[in-house]
Amino acid sequence: MQYAIVTISHKNLLSKIIQFFTGSKWDHVAFYIERFFMDGVEKKDTIVEINLGGVQLHSLETYKKDKDIVIHKNTPKINLGKALGFIVSNRHKRYDFLRTLFFFYRSKDVNSKETWNCIEFIEELFRHQDIELFEGKKLTPGQINKKLSSKDDIIIRNK
Repeated sequence: MQYAIVTISHKNLLSKIIQFFTGSKWDHVAFYIERFFMDGVEKKDTIVEINLGGVQLHSLETYKKDKDIVIHKNTPKINLGKALGFIVSNRHKRYDFLRTLFFFYRSKDVNSKETWNCIEFIEELFRHQDIELFEGKKLTPGQINKKLSSKDDIIIRNK
């Protein structure tokens, strides 16, 4: 496994609100990369996410604190090099906080690409390679977790 979609359960207030309204312990979606090179430096076990700070890369070792994480081996196949190119070219994007708050009530404007929530970031990462995730349905992190779950997943529990 070189990469995977991950679902995450945080313990903070915003996450608890998302979990309450979606009826699931899962409140966030991100992308895991096992190993790659960036600017001539090897990076291992990296989480790529969009959050309130924008598109960010984190070491899995430090990221996993205070979170439950599922690394889904049932992730659709894409070209990792193209995915890295997409990530680098979109590092300036900002998190769409309002879209997260009104996820079920606000229709998607497919022409608005300046901000994304975590799900839209992952959808665009795959759409960039002509892969339409989840048949174009608007899913919550909990629904994504359920759809991608398999017995081969790597589960990291908060300690």
